[in-house]
Amino acid sequence: MDSLSSMKDKSLLRVRGLHVNYRTEAGLLRAVNGVSFDIERGESVAIVGESGCGKSSVALSLLGLLSGRNIAIDGRIEFSGMDLRTLPRHRLQSIRGHKIAMVFQDPLTSLNPYLRVGTQISEPMRYHLGFSKAEARAHTIDLLHAVGINDPAASLKRFPHEFSGGMRQRTMIAAALSCSPDLLVADEPTTALDVTVQAQILDLIRRERERREMSLILITHDLGVVAGLCDRVIVMYGGQVVEESSAEQLYAEACHPYTQSLLRAIPRYDFKHSGPLFSLDGQPPDLIENLDGGCAFEPRCEFRKDKCVSEVPVLRLDSRGRKHRCLFELDLGTGLNVTKCHVDESSILKADLTDRPDAILTVEGLEVSYDGSGGLWFGRREPAVKAVNCVSLSLRKGETLGLVGESGCGKSTLARAVVGLVGAQAGKVSFEGNDLLTLSTAALRVVRREIQLIFQDPRSSLNPRLKAWELVSEPLVNFGLAKGAAALREAERLMELVGLDRSGLKRYPHEFSGGQCQRLGIARALALNPKVLICDEPVSSLDVSIQAQILNLLMELQASFELSLIFISHDLSVVRQISDRVAVMYQGRIVESADAEEIYQKPKHPYTRALLSAIPIPDPTVPGIRCQLHSPEETAVSDRSGDGCDFSPRCPWTRDRCRNEIPILDHDGSESQVACFFWKQHTEDPTRPKYPESIAHR
Repeated sequence: MDSLSSMKDKSLLRVRGLHVNYRTEAGLLRAVNGVSFDIERGESVAIVGESGCGKSSVALSLLGLLSGRNIAIDGRIEFSGMDLRTLPRHRLQSIRGHKIAMVFQDPLTSLNPYLRVGTQISEPMRYHLGFSKAEARAHTIDLLHAVGINDPAASLKRFPHEFSGGMRQRTMIAAALSCSPDLLVADEPTTALDVTVQAQILDLIRRERERREMSLILITHDLGVVAGLCDRVIVMYGGQVVEESSAEQLYAEACHPYTQSLLRAIPRYDFKHSGPLFSLDGQPPDLIENLDGGCAFEPRCEFRKDKCVSEVPVLRLDSRGRKHRCLFELDLGTGLNVTKCHVDESSILKADLTDRPDAILTVEGLEVSYDGSGGLWFGRREPAVKAVNCVSLSLRKGETLGLVGESGCGKSTLARAVVGLVGAQAGKVSFEGNDLLTLSTAALRVVRREIQLIFQDPRSSLNPRLKAWELVSEPLVNFGLAKGAAALREAERLMELVGLDRSGLKRYPHEFSGGQCQRLGIARALALNPKVLICDEPVSSLDVSIQAQILNLLMELQASFELSLIFISHDLSVVRQISDRVAVMYQGRIVESADAEEIYQKPKHPYTRALLSAIPIPDPTVPGIRCQLHSPEETAVSDRSGDGCDFSPRCPWTRDRCRNEIPILDHDGSESQVACFFWKQHTEDPTRPKYPESIAHR
């Protein structure tokens, strides 16, 4: 029956026995293996799990976007009583984008770079709803305004590359909502976005879902995001559903060992672990192999028994009304408090830094500017962007300095300027008493042995034509420290040091997983035994289980080699677990700097408070009060002033002085520094927005 009105008493979406197989050179890859679930009208459901578990394959199959002779799909997908897999192509096209819409993970590759934003948003309305060009344009302006795009009429004529990542994601959501669909499928809609932009996107999805009484399927690996948005959670592992329950029940009493492991691995910004983060050993199963011989999670499960090796568990309903795929009904409700780790806790205890007052690295008044063409500014014209604007900071031996801020604030440029990959127009970078900016090329090359950089994206920074052992040993060869068999032996030692098996010595980067590639980059950075390691977003976009492994590895290596770390990230939950001190950066300036615990317990700058308030808490029972901020791109040009505080257009407590005078980073009476005229009033004013006590002082 096609009529939606006659299906009010039934589920909006019913998936039964879904199988998705990919034919590869290595064999049949079973990406989705017998998945079944229902989505009710107006319900919000999350599908979570590590990369490669089959989440996106499920989402794409719902819309009929998987096709080709190397893809085999089986099972039943019913939407409003219609079997989508048996519908003719023209009927499926009339549903896709109209009744079922999708927000893809990467909007830059999903939006057509040759078409203006207005054209791409209005296209579904003209195709499905028969809107005229004028009607579609008017509705597009309303949609852009609804999703928070400043000056929507002017934005219609812009191309996707002219938008920031957050604005492109908003554009994708506007296009998906254009025909008021009954079901919205959002595939990792906030991956790698700044915490403030992520909070805005989640608020937008929540608001529009409630306003339109729309059902939602959220595909993600971030359980913190799920807690505040979804009614029900489906956990996938190895192409199968391993647990399904309400959100509150799942976070309170995770009943499958895999779900429990994911929850235990989440870094929490509201408290700091005394030892290493919990990490889940091993890797997800190879879906090309035959998985019928036992439980797919058995090799990684801490509760495994002999029965798990030979018997295949089925998804069953337990005595508490929860579905899970486990042979045993384990009492895991209190398991989240268990401190299990795979790294010797004593090996990563933080050293006492109070007896080490001297800095190994100092930055004083550093400035890096770019001209209008994107190149470095050297005085030929007025600088278009001051990426790093009079930044000063210090790093002590054995210390970890966390550097946080939104994308575009200058964090990566600062890191590259410190190691000499980007030239600076002013300032001083001192390493063990030597000013790196004044050294000759030959002298700087020698110093670079002591300061190494771990890049954000290991796949793009590693040469795809070199094997793993060649990549790791290349720095040794370049500096004449080893070659041939000696270089191979050292590469093997370094790979074992970061947890990579020697069997991967002759593999290429594309043959490693994301987490393994990041370990490869760390091994390469350690090859020259540096004293300072600069980590530029080393765990962004990684699964929470792999993220915990990398963080524990860095802390262990720091303790073993007395490394000093600058850890750059936009994830403040991660930064708290690894940092001794934290510096907060905004628009090229440091706006607050303090001991890590002081930053998280008593933030002073309004921007720091906003960043912390935007972090999702992985607990659906904890309310959140978020300090609302516009994104930089959404701030009207007329609100910006080059003579005042850069943050004043977005600050909820801006005053006249803020618009006309630049605050200087100054001590607050202790070792902390803050660049705000009114930070005391912000923290003491009883009328200002406050965090719940359970979040601010947990």
